[in-house]
Amino acid sequence: MSCVDIVGYSNANIDIVLKVDKIPDYDDKIKGKLIGKFPGGTMANYSCATSVLGLNSAWTGSLGKDSMGRLLVNDFNDYKVNIDTAQIRNDIETMFSVIMIDDKGERSIIVVPTFSEPKYLTSQQKKLIAEAKILYTAPYKEINFYNIAKYAKNNNTLVAVDIELTSNIKTSNIDKIVKMSDIVIFNQSVLSNLYDIKFRKDARFVRTKKILKQFISEENVLIIGVTMGKQGSILINKESSYYFKSFDINPLDTTGAGDCYNAALTFGLMQSWKLKKIGLFANAAGALASTEIGSRGYLPDFNTIERFINNCKTEKQVMEI
Repeated sequence: MSCVDIVGYSNANIDIVLKVDKIPDYDDKIKGKLIGKFPGGTMANYSCATSVLGLNSAWTGSLGKDSMGRLLVNDFNDYKVNIDTAQIRNDIETMFSVIMIDDKGERSIIVVPTFSEPKYLTSQQKKLIAEAKILYTAPYKEINFYNIAKYAKNNNTLVAVDIELTSNIKTSNIDKIVKMSDIVIFNQSVLSNLYDIKFRKDARFVRTKKILKQFISEENVLIIGVTMGKQGSILINKESSYYFKSFDINPLDTTGAGDCYNAALTFGLMQSWKLKKIGLFANAAGALASTEIGSRGYLPDFNTIERFINNCKTEKQVMEI
């Protein structure tokens, strides 16, 4: 295999997408319409999105030898994502998620892990990660995150990590995870739960910035940030801190928008762009990804993102914090 730019590890699944009039509350009983079954999964979406942007992308991890696994294999091939080191297994069922989307394009997701990844990487997976520039994964309990991140760092591969609610992490784990990572993106719900941050009341994101800056100063982190859905995003490095307002767009399905955001962020970092340019590019990519149904319903390429940005008044999209 030729040297790859990025490797996504684990979390490839099938999304069973339902259209609902509203996201159900406790003890609700509602009707939904089946939209379809689509290839998805955080790290899988990321690998496909980075490939569309022109990076040499790979994905590795486990898939069941079943119909859902075959659907994922075919989709990886369509997106030209290398899966030579993926483990196609008879002893597991491919993971899936149930996604409910309302009329505003907002969604709720039920993730159904059906197995845990093996404790140890295969020799082929080790070789792949060691040759890559960036490893992208998450601290799910089904993944041996610390061992994999340590192996990557020992081989000078940057570690990018996506931290969302399904990671089920505690405040005491955050420092350890950040210490093992070079690029860290939190979902806003994680910071809200762990640090009791009320983003709408955090004037100019003073408290949010303080928490993120602490990680930047204490650890060797290149970029740290938080995605906030329709509220936009925040990115911080050692030199700069920015809030990026979300672009004015009518979403059909926000599933996978964060994965596309992270892919575009990685792309910008690999181009050695300034943080402001990276954030605008990532925000635009995430917005465009929400305009079709399915987490890979629309993965924009570089030219499409650039045109979109050029057609917007971007001076209103960025605020230094």
